[in-house]
Amino acid sequence: MHRTLEITVAPTATDQLLKELVGLDGVIGVAVSRGASHKPVGDVITVHALNRDTDEVLKCVRLAEADGPISVVTAEVASIIDPAKQERIDDDVDEAIWEEMETGLRHQGRVTVNFLTLVALGGAIRSRATTRACGAAWPGIRSTRLSRPDRGRSPRVSAPAGLRRGDGHAVDA
Repeated sequence: MHRTLEITVAPTATDQLLKELVGLDGVIGVAVSRGASHKPVGDVITVHALNRDTDEVLKCVRLAEADGPISVVTAEVASIIDPAKQERIDDDVDEAIWEEMETGLRHQGRVTVNFLTLVALGGAIRSRATTRACGAAWPGIRSTRLSRPDRGRSPRVSAPAGLRRGDGHAVDA
C-alpha cells in the first residue's frame, strides 16, 4: 500500500526538507501548512509517497531532527491516481514499513490476563471434552473455537455438511 506521512518539523527545517522530498521520485505529492502544529510547535508537511520510497522519506525527516523536534504519523492509502506517474504507482510494492511493524508488535504482542485466561479456559474445556465419548465431546470441542482461528472455513457450513456426509475432517475442531 502507498503511504501518507504527516510530518511536523521546526519552521527552520521546513524549506530544506521540502527540497529533499520534492526531489524523491517516489513522492507523489507534498503539501505544507506553515505554523499549523501546536505540539510540537512547527510546520506540518503532508507527503503522499509510494511504499518502496517511504524509507527514503523517513531518512530525510531524520536529518531534519537536528533543527528541532519532529513528529511523524504514517497511514496506508488505498489508492493514488496520478496519470503522469501511474506506471510507477502500479509497480509499487505492498509491504509494511518497519516503524509500523514495530508499533503493531508492541500493541498486539502483549500477553494480558484476558489472553491467558482464554487460552487456559479453552485448553481446560478441550481436554475435558476429549476424554468423553465422541458424540458428547462435540459441544466441548466446538466451544474451544473461541480461542482458535477458524483456519479459513466456516464451521456453520462445514460442520453440518461434514456430519451429513460422514466426513470427519470437515467436522474436526
